Amino acid sequence: MVSKPRVKAGSPGPVTGGVPFIAHENEAPLVPLGAQKIQVVMDPEAGGSSRLTIGRSHWPAGGSGPPHVHEGWEEMFYVLSGEGQLQAGEERYALRPGMVVCVPERVPHCVAWVGEDGLEMVFLLAPGVPGRVLSPAAAASRRGDAVSRGGAE
Repeated sequence: MVSKPRVKAGSPGPVTGGVPFIAHENEAPLVPLGAQKIQVVMDPEAGGSSRLTIGRSHWPAGGSGPPHVHEGWEEMFYVLSGEGQLQAGEERYALRPGMVVCVPERVPHCVAWVGEDGLEMVFLLAPGVPGRVLSPAAAASRRGDAVSRGGAE
């Protein structure tokens, strides 16, 4: 007998009973977050894993983001397409397709520059954080700002 995987339409939560939880990025909304747009594909809130968050970030040409710090999780990027720079602490690092970067917890970092073709990356947060932590409203509340009606920072 072949077991069917649990798909995103199933109830949120970690994988249980030895049955995989499968989601597709097309099912995840594209949410503005500063200069980038993100898709949180799987996280502790949406289901699939209580330990990891995975998604995709889409950066426009010339885009950049403000330096920020993650308390309680590290962030990894896998560059799919485009070029840019990551600033971590005082150093800048090139980003190009095929590169994998791990930014440790509490290290100030940001995408400091995106090339003319934009930048597409997969991100992984460990341990996972609920998608609401990555929302524009959550980012604004951490800064003490208001979020515009359009939902962007």
